Amino acid sequence: MKKILFVVALVLLSSLTVYAADVREYGVPTRISLKKIYSNLGPPADLFDCEEAWLILGPDSDYGEQQWIGFPVTLSKPATVTQLRAAMFYFYDGGTGNDFNVGIWSDSSGVPGKEIHGANKKGYLPYGECGIGLRRKGILHVNIKPTKLKAKTQYWMVIRNAKNSPDASGAWDFTYNLSEGAQAYNLGSGWNPQDAYISAFAWYGR
Repeated sequence: MKKILFVVALVLLSSLTVYAADVREYGVPTRISLKKIYSNLGPPADLFDCEEAWLILGPDSDYGEQQWIGFPVTLSKPATVTQLRAAMFYFYDGGTGNDFNVGIWSDSSGVPGKEIHGANKKGYLPYGECGIGLRRKGILHVNIKPTKLKAKTQYWMVIRNAKNSPDASGAWDFTYNLSEGAQAYNLGSGWNPQDAYISAFAWYGR
């Protein structure tokens, strides 16, 4: 219970701090037409909630404790994922590191098991509130090795600090409609499941 409350407390901290964010898509540009395989992103004018987020923390961040976050995905048919997208930002009030790992993980008894494929990405935009009426397009694009996924098998979308950035501090914004569902968090001593707000992300490929 203490750890779950700690996770919730971090959400409150991140939602109370507002910075002016650069509102645009960023990351690796896509030159090849990709098919949407999974997405909880909203309509173009409201892709995600800009005011609340889960903190993603390395063990040496200013908060003094690691926090990795993951969400499960089960596909209805087989697919190959080549690009991950997420409403992920740099929360510079909590650390100096700005390098995170975004990846697809296997499932292990209802929590993330091991990373199948992922990639480190740095240079995130600062976390902030988009403001009423602005297009919310701070979607990070991360290209990964082609990852073949089976139908009706649970996988996980996980964001954590990169190994070379133990002081990283980021914010993974919630979905546009503040949807709730299964989540897993890791505070440094293994993965734990809970029901919570879901962060905004998508998988693309072929």
